[in-house]
Amino acid sequence: MTKAGNTNIIIKIASSTLALAFIVFFVIEMQYSLASQYARSSDRYVSLWNKQSKAPSEKQWQQALSQAQQANQLNPNNPVNLRRLGLIYEWGEKIDTLEESTKLTTIRIAQNYYKQVLTLRSTSGWDWYRLFKTKTKLNQIDKEAETALTTAIALDTNNDDLLLYLVYYGLSNPQNPTITKTVNDITLHLLKNAPRKHNTLYKHYQWHQQQTKLCQMAKQHNITNPALAQCYSTNRL
Repeated sequence: MTKAGNTNIIIKIASSTLALAFIVFFVIEMQYSLASQYARSSDRYVSLWNKQSKAPSEKQWQQALSQAQQANQLNPNNPVNLRRLGLIYEWGEKIDTLEESTKLTTIRIAQNYYKQVLTLRSTSGWDWYRLFKTKTKLNQIDKEAETALTTAIALDTNNDDLLLYLVYYGLSNPQNPTITKTVNDITLHLLKNAPRKHNTLYKHYQWHQQQTKLCQMAKQHNITNPALAQCYSTNRL
């Protein structure tokens, strides 16, 4: 074969390789684009539910879940997609038409997705909070729950909103001394450093019928605030 012939073969091989690479790139881009569309559609449902602060219909929930699953299939091992699936499954707990056993299953599935997010080395305190929340909902009060709580705090110590949520779910497990101590520490931090959060803090304790404990902590550390007025009016201080 002549030198010119060899050159033509090389050019053809290079052209074929380049064309194949372009096709692969195009397919991948289409997958990511389609995954993004499914994700945005699913996110709109979640955003709506959060704004309305009420449970979605079972049909709407299934639609959002289907779109989130398709986004994850097209773009797997993406922490955003995994987190989204966890959040949507967790919303299933609030749907009245689902049986109680099914609601527990949705929380377990949500927890599994949250754990997958954490295996991807998330450094967000909110991701550890979500694991802690599902652990408390399933009454799985163990070392993993304690680790989730303390890690969430360590990663986002100054996020008062996160700390408030941790207090709320931590109060549901007074039988665990480690969690109780941590919740007490968070509460004292919020009492001393976040006066604008005192009203919400009081409501969290009130919901768990532990407002007397909060008022006693406020008195012990000489903390007064109009948001804690109910402590004074009921002589809890």
